[in-house]
Amino acid sequence: KDGRSEDIIIPPKHIVLRKDPFDPFEADYYQSVYTQSQTQFNAYVASGTVLNNYAHIFDLLIRLRQAVNHPYLVQYSEKNYLQTRKDSAASGDLLCGICQEECS
Repeated sequence: KDGRSEDIIIPPKHIVLRKDPFDPFEADYYQSVYTQSQTQFNAYVASGTVLNNYAHIFDLLIRLRQAVNHPYLVQYSEKNYLQTRKDSAASGDLLCGICQEECS
């Protein structure tokens, strides 16, 4: 590998950090997701199962990061879609899988 390093020319890495503020809707949505995540994490701490639920805690952190990027990444994720379908089936409401409107 040392002998081939001259053949591969990689451009220098350029990182730009941006600190964009949330608009009021985004701030409210993120605060909601943060509060839910914090409540779930505190439940793990209270029950002493933090180490057993590290994958779930990682999922909470990923959801927070997705909420920062765009709320739709959380709202329309596969996990939320499956939960919505499960809730609608339990309540007897049938929702369209595409437009999420009630089927007749």
